[in-house]
Amino acid sequence: EDKQSDHYPLATIHYTMFFQYPAILLLLWILPVVAWLLVRAERKRSVAARRFVQQPMVSRLMPRLGGPRPWIKGTLIVLSLAMLIVAAARPRFGVYFEKVVRRGVDCFVLLDVSRSMLAEDVVPNRLERAKSDIRDLLGKLVGDRVGLIVFAGKPVLKAPLTTDEGFFRMVLDDVNVRSATRGGTLIGDAIRKALVSMPPEADHDQVLVIFTDGEDQDSYPIEAAEQAAERGVKIFTIGLGDSAEGARIPIRDASGNLAYLKDDGKEHWSKADQYILEQIAKATTGAHVRAGTKSYDLGQVYEDHLADLARGEDVQNQKRKRRRDRYQIFLMLAVVLFAAEMLIPAHARASRNCGTAAPQSKVATKCLLAGLLLLPAQALASMPEAAREVDKGLAAFRGGDFKAAAEAFSAADRALPDQPRIAFDLGCAYTAEGKHDVAAEQFRTAALSPDVKLAATAHYNLGCLELSKAKAKFGERPEEAGTEVREEGIAMLLQAAGNFRDSLAVDPQHADARYNLEAVRLWIKHIEEVWRQRDRDKLRKEMNLLQFLGMLEGRQRELRTSGRTLAETPPSPLRREEIRTIEKEQRYLAEEIEPLKQKVAAALSGSPQPGGAAPPAVGADSQKALSLLNNLADEVCGAMRKAADSLAAVNPPDAVATQSASVEKLDQVFMAVAPFVNLVQKAVKTQQGLIDRSKGTISTEMESEEGEKSEKGEKGE
Repeated sequence: EDKQSDHYPLATIHYTMFFQYPAILLLLWILPVVAWLLVRAERKRSVAARRFVQQPMVSRLMPRLGGPRPWIKGTLIVLSLAMLIVAAARPRFGVYFEKVVRRGVDCFVLLDVSRSMLAEDVVPNRLERAKSDIRDLLGKLVGDRVGLIVFAGKPVLKAPLTTDEGFFRMVLDDVNVRSATRGGTLIGDAIRKALVSMPPEADHDQVLVIFTDGEDQDSYPIEAAEQAAERGVKIFTIGLGDSAEGARIPIRDASGNLAYLKDDGKEHWSKADQYILEQIAKATTGAHVRAGTKSYDLGQVYEDHLADLARGEDVQNQKRKRRRDRYQIFLMLAVVLFAAEMLIPAHARASRNCGTAAPQSKVATKCLLAGLLLLPAQALASMPEAAREVDKGLAAFRGGDFKAAAEAFSAADRALPDQPRIAFDLGCAYTAEGKHDVAAEQFRTAALSPDVKLAATAHYNLGCLELSKAKAKFGERPEEAGTEVREEGIAMLLQAAGNFRDSLAVDPQHADARYNLEAVRLWIKHIEEVWRQRDRDKLRKEMNLLQFLGMLEGRQRELRTSGRTLAETPPSPLRREEIRTIEKEQRYLAEEIEPLKQKVAAALSGSPQPGGAAPPAVGADSQKALSLLNNLADEVCGAMRKAADSLAAVNPPDAVATQSASVEKLDQVFMAVAPFVNLVQKAVKTQQGLIDRSKGTISTEMESEEGEKSEKGEKGE
């Protein structure tokens, strides 16, 4: 059982002001230093004055020392500096609405920054070549929003969707192999990251352009591409690097000397995997460009595939919420405070002239009050309103009134938009109401927060939502689920696992996400094994001997065909995954030999067969026949297991040879136990298959000959 799968922690909002450059606020630490320097200077000034003249002459020659004026002036200086620092951080609060006028598509560029991209089979290397191509692509994406995600063992959002080409180029220039943490290449995780970062619904096309060499470490990229296809997102893949020989990966040792990456003591040669990139593009009706080591025109790729994408129409009536810049208020306060400090004399004059300072002091005070009164009250109105609504929503949530909580959080979002913490709280309220779809939208918004903990928890909650949907789909007895329910439920579980992985990618210390990810993996493995065993038991029970034999032989032939295909396929991570799948199926099929022997024994003993088929006649030497058939069945089992061992050793050709032997031995068992009519039917079916294949071969050869004659005729003319 998953841990805390129904736990949705609330994140409250503790501030109502947004700073564009919050790092500048770190300069506030200098204020105590300035205050200390002012106090120290005033004290030294007093000591120096007393040393300069004797006490009776001080009142005649110098202003009156002491009093509150130095402290007032110092306070004004410190406050004005504080206002300047706050203004430089660019505070923003309050909202206004602007019309949105934009045409274009949403395009996320996914750039592989793993160490294999340093291979120099492309000049100067794969990574720099990709960056150059992306710059060329930018010139074509006029009016489109472009974002950048870099990935290796972890995808990182470097630039959200933006029309600011200068900003995008600046971010792209800073990209290197250290831009994404952890080694490896996880294309599937990068695709899922891009899907989370894009608007879930749009009136225009959304595309992903992936630049990589295709090496992938079991991130299920095909499944991620299928998720993109469900949302209508097209994927275009650019495969960089040599697919045949590959190239070494240069690195620098501790002394700065050139060396090459080694794997198990041998230099690692990185080969481009074009096959998996073709499958990714094919899953979304996109396109794949085999760049390899040759030059290609990415502008032409754009004209061929991206120029005809559906652009959004001009939108004149939609409005976008924006925060208002309020740095002017703090800048004005800083100027007023500086002016007030300058108008106030440092010290009162001697007693006979002390009255002359009063008018100036009054003027300064009036100036200060006038500056304070200029602060517009409406600018601060939205901040306390949002805070009040959040407090109201939290109180309602704790009281169990989730509908009221959702309404309060919605009001807070309207007062203070684009606030990930409010979106998170709203998602929690919707989840408690049972509105999982709208809750997921809010959690996706919160997942984009720069706050690591908040973003990780948002991804975690998305995973919990998918987990709950999967449980509801399976019902009380998931082991009895039908084929359609199984497929949909497993898809939900895989989506939940993807969300938990995203949570760990943001915050590797998220213990609940790690626990639930492992729980989901174990659950998928367990339930699939339960379903497989139930299906096997059902087939064993319902099929008679001849049907069971036909099923075994048919499945063995399918595995042999798959093995032949893999033997001709170049090495790749996807090929290794398919080999593991076939190996597992081969071992499962070998386990069916024991039930086959039981059915043979039942048939020879005259026991009734499932399906109403009559058993063969029992002769006097039935026991001897049973022994021979059992030995033949054991040979079939041994051949199947040997084929599985060859697949485990990644040797498909040897596996195909032993699979062929097992097919022949299964055919011998069938001929030994089947009635004459069944043998004739099988022979006719086999002969018809040979005839069909012969017709196909002859037709192909005739077409080839006609084509050659036609070419010769054209040349002769």
